[in-house]
Amino acid sequence: MDTNLPTNNRLPTLVIGLALLVLVTALAYFIWQKGLIKPKDSQTLTSIPDLSLSCPLPSSFCQGHDLYQESSLSAVLEGDTPLYAAFAGVVEGFPQEGFTLLSLNSQELKLQAVYYFKGPAVPRKTVKKGELIATANGQPINSMENKSFVFVLQKLGEGNNLQPPPIPGNRR
Repeated sequence: MDTNLPTNNRLPTLVIGLALLVLVTALAYFIWQKGLIKPKDSQTLTSIPDLSLSCPLPSSFCQGHDLYQESSLSAVLEGDTPLYAAFAGVVEGFPQEGFTLLSLNSQELKLQAVYYFKGPAVPRKTVKKGELIATANGQPINSMENKSFVFVLQKLGEGNNLQPPPIPGNRR
Protein backbone atom coordinates (compact mmCIF):
# COMPACT_ATOMS: atom_id res chain seq x y z
CA MET A 1 0.00 0.00 0.00
CA ASP A 2 1.44 3.34 -1.04
CA THR A 3 1.36 5.81 1.85
CA ASN A 4 2.92 8.58 -0.21
CA LEU A 5 -0.34 9.93 -1.57
CA PRO A 6 -0.25 13.26 -3.37
CA THR A 7 -1.48 16.13 -1.20
CA ASN A 8 -4.70 16.49 -3.22
CA ASN A 9 -5.62 12.81 -2.44
CA ARG A 10 -5.09 13.27 1.32
CA LEU A 11 -7.88 15.84 1.64
CA PRO A 12 -10.77 13.38 1.00
CA THR A 13 -9.23 10.92 3.49
CA LEU A 14 -8.98 13.67 6.10
CA VAL A 15 -12.58 14.78 5.45
CA ILE A 16 -13.86 11.18 5.77
CA GLY A 17 -11.91 10.70 9.01
CA LEU A 18 -13.30 13.91 10.48
CA ALA A 19 -16.82 12.96 9.38
CA LEU A 20 -16.49 9.58 11.16
CA LEU A 21 -15.25 11.33 14.31
CA VAL A 22 -18.24 13.70 14.24
CA LEU A 23 -20.61 10.75 13.68
CA VAL A 24 -19.20 8.77 16.63
CA THR A 25 -19.35 11.86 18.86
CA ALA A 26 -22.96 12.53 17.82
CA LEU A 27 -23.90 8.92 18.56
CA ALA A 28 -22.27 9.10 22.00
CA TYR A 29 -24.09 12.39 22.63
CA PHE A 30 -27.43 10.80 21.68
CA ILE A 31 -26.82 7.80 23.94
CA TRP A 32 -25.77 10.09 26.80
CA GLN A 33 -28.85 12.28 26.36
CA LYS A 34 -31.13 9.24 26.53
CA GLY A 35 -29.52 8.27 29.84
CA LEU A 36 -28.15 4.97 28.56
CA ILE A 37 -24.62 5.83 29.73
CA LYS A 38 -24.24 6.92 33.35
CA PRO A 39 -21.37 6.62 35.80
CA LYS A 40 -21.94 3.53 37.92
CA ASP A 41 -22.48 3.80 41.64
CA SER A 42 -19.32 3.22 43.61
CA GLN A 43 -18.48 -0.44 43.94
CA THR A 44 -15.41 -2.28 45.14
CA LEU A 45 -13.23 -3.74 42.41
CA THR A 46 -13.10 -7.22 43.93
CA SER A 47 -12.21 -8.84 40.62
CA ILE A 48 -8.71 -7.33 40.64
CA PRO A 49 -6.64 -9.05 43.34
CA ASP A 50 -4.24 -6.87 45.33
CA LEU A 51 -5.26 -3.73 43.48
CA SER A 52 -4.25 -0.63 45.36
CA LEU A 53 -5.02 2.68 43.77
CA SER A 54 -3.97 6.11 44.80
CA CYS A 55 -6.90 8.40 45.56
CA PRO A 56 -7.56 10.54 42.45
CA LEU A 57 -8.40 13.52 44.70
CA PRO A 58 -6.89 14.90 47.90
CA SER A 59 -7.09 12.20 50.58
CA SER A 60 -9.97 13.94 52.40
CA PHE A 61 -12.26 12.84 49.54
CA CYS A 62 -11.23 9.20 49.93
CA GLN A 63 -12.14 8.92 53.61
CA GLY A 64 -8.64 9.80 54.74
CA HIS A 65 -6.99 6.79 53.10
CA ASP A 66 -4.09 6.96 50.68
CA LEU A 67 -5.30 3.79 48.95
CA TYR A 68 -8.53 3.84 47.01
CA GLN A 69 -10.61 0.80 46.01
CA GLU A 70 -13.73 2.12 44.26
CA SER A 71 -14.55 1.94 40.56
CA SER A 72 -16.17 5.38 40.39
CA LEU A 73 -16.28 8.62 42.30
CA SER A 74 -18.06 11.91 41.73
CA ALA A 75 -17.78 15.10 43.74
CA VAL A 76 -18.40 18.81 43.88
CA LEU A 77 -14.93 20.34 44.19
CA GLU A 78 -13.55 23.67 45.32
CA GLY A 79 -11.57 25.69 42.78
CA ASP A 80 -8.01 24.60 41.99
CA THR A 81 -8.39 21.05 43.35
CA PRO A 82 -5.43 18.81 42.42
CA LEU A 83 -6.12 15.55 40.59
CA TYR A 84 -3.78 12.58 41.03
CA ALA A 85 -2.90 9.49 39.00
CA ALA A 86 -4.75 6.52 40.51
CA PHE A 87 -2.01 4.24 39.16
CA ALA A 88 1.13 4.46 37.02
CA GLY A 89 0.49 4.74 33.29
CA VAL A 90 0.11 7.08 30.35
CA VAL A 91 -2.14 10.10 30.81
CA GLU A 92 -3.59 12.36 28.13
CA GLY A 93 -6.18 15.13 28.24
CA PHE A 94 -8.87 15.69 25.63
CA PRO A 95 -10.63 19.07 25.72
CA GLN A 96 -14.37 18.76 25.04
CA GLU A 97 -17.15 21.29 24.77
CA GLY A 98 -17.74 22.33 28.36
CA PHE A 99 -15.29 20.00 30.14
CA THR A 100 -12.01 18.08 29.92
CA LEU A 101 -11.77 14.30 29.57
CA LEU A 102 -8.52 12.90 30.92
CA SER A 103 -7.61 9.28 30.19
CA LEU A 104 -5.07 7.35 32.28
CA ASN A 105 -4.14 3.98 30.77
CA SER A 106 -2.04 1.10 32.08
CA GLN A 107 -1.20 -1.72 29.70
CA GLU A 108 0.38 -3.61 32.60
CA LEU A 109 -2.71 -3.46 34.83
CA LYS A 110 -5.16 -3.58 31.90
CA LEU A 111 -6.93 -0.59 33.46
CA GLN A 112 -8.22 2.72 32.24
CA ALA A 113 -9.21 5.56 34.53
CA VAL A 114 -11.27 8.39 33.06
CA TYR A 115 -11.43 11.77 34.76
CA TYR A 116 -14.13 14.30 33.79
CA PHE A 117 -13.59 17.85 35.07
CA LYS A 118 -13.30 21.49 34.03
CA GLY A 119 -9.74 22.70 33.73
CA PRO A 120 -6.84 22.64 31.28
CA ALA A 121 -6.06 19.45 29.35
CA VAL A 122 -2.66 17.88 29.88
CA PRO A 123 -0.33 16.67 27.13
CA ARG A 124 0.34 12.95 26.73
CA LYS A 125 2.95 11.79 29.24
CA THR A 126 3.94 8.85 31.44
CA VAL A 127 3.11 9.33 35.13
CA LYS A 128 3.72 7.57 38.43
CA LYS A 129 0.99 6.45 40.82
CA GLY A 130 -0.08 9.38 43.00
CA GLU A 131 1.53 12.00 40.74
CA LEU A 132 -0.28 15.32 40.22
CA ILE A 133 -1.77 15.13 36.72
CA ALA A 134 -4.20 18.06 36.48
CA THR A 135 -6.05 20.74 38.40
CA ALA A 136 -9.84 21.02 38.39
CA ASN A 137 -11.31 24.52 38.58
CA GLY A 138 -14.37 23.36 40.55
CA GLN A 139 -17.00 24.50 38.06
CA PRO A 140 -19.91 22.05 37.57
CA ILE A 141 -20.24 19.92 34.43
CA ASN A 142 -23.81 20.19 33.16
CA SER A 143 -23.93 16.72 31.60
CA MET A 144 -22.62 15.10 34.81
CA GLU A 145 -25.52 16.05 37.09
CA ASN A 146 -23.69 19.30 37.94
CA LYS A 147 -20.82 17.48 39.67
CA SER A 148 -17.48 19.17 39.07
CA PHE A 149 -15.54 15.89 38.98
CA VAL A 150 -16.31 12.33 37.87
CA PHE A 151 -13.81 9.45 38.00
CA VAL A 152 -14.55 6.09 36.36
CA LEU A 153 -12.25 3.06 36.49
CA GLN A 154 -12.59 0.33 33.89
CA LYS A 155 -10.98 -3.10 33.91
CA LEU A 156 -10.33 -4.25 30.40
CA GLY A 157 -10.10 -7.93 29.47
CA GLU A 158 -7.42 -9.65 27.48
CA GLY A 159 -7.15 -8.45 23.91
CA ASN A 160 -8.93 -5.14 24.52
CA ASN A 161 -7.17 -2.02 23.37
CA LEU A 162 -6.98 0.86 25.80
CA GLN A 163 -8.55 3.86 24.11
CA PRO A 164 -10.38 6.96 25.26
CA PRO A 165 -14.02 6.11 26.01
CA PRO A 166 -16.94 7.54 24.02
CA ILE A 167 -17.33 11.21 24.79
CA PRO A 168 -20.68 12.26 26.21
CA GLY A 169 -22.25 15.46 24.95
CA ASN A 170 -22.75 18.48 27.10
CA ARG A 171 -26.43 19.13 27.94
CA ARG A 172 -27.52 22.68 27.61
